[in-house]
Amino acid sequence: MGGLYGAAGRLVLNGDQWLGKNGKYYSTDWGGNGYTGSRAGALEAAGMYKWAGRATVAASVVIGGLQVYGGYQQDGGQFGYHAQTAAAGATGGIIGGWAGAEGGAATGAAIGVWFGGVGALPGAVIGGFIGGYFGSQAGTAIGSGAVIIIMIISK
Repeated sequence: MGGLYGAAGRLVLNGDQWLGKNGKYYSTDWGGNGYTGSRAGALEAAGMYKWAGRATVAASVVIGGLQVYGGYQQDGGQFGYHAQTAAAGATGGIIGGWAGAEGGAATGAAIGVWFGGVGALPGAVIGGFIGGYFGSQAGTAIGSGAVIIIMIISK
């Protein structure tokens, strides 16, 4: 979700352009009007997306830490198989979710533009959610699987 919020923030405020409520981008030098909405509103939305993304990533880190601690307890107070698998899975899930959300949001926005400029934002949200979910699942599996493979090879 953190990557999704980050992608949405960059969609609303893309470099030196902001996304108007009519689905078109305008220079940050211009303040907007009744048809486009206000630049201040776009800047505020981008800031909110930024902080929501950070909070989501922080929550993921805390949850991952609790999973690692549970694995540590299962391993009898040592950083053994369960703790290592939880750590690698949590890390892979965060990285995969972020990468999947970024890629999915970009793809969704590119597809959404085909339906008029207003389709970019819903396309980015849908694509980011789908990409983030599957990226997180794949990252968790890859991270956990890497621990298993390393343990097999090291024996």
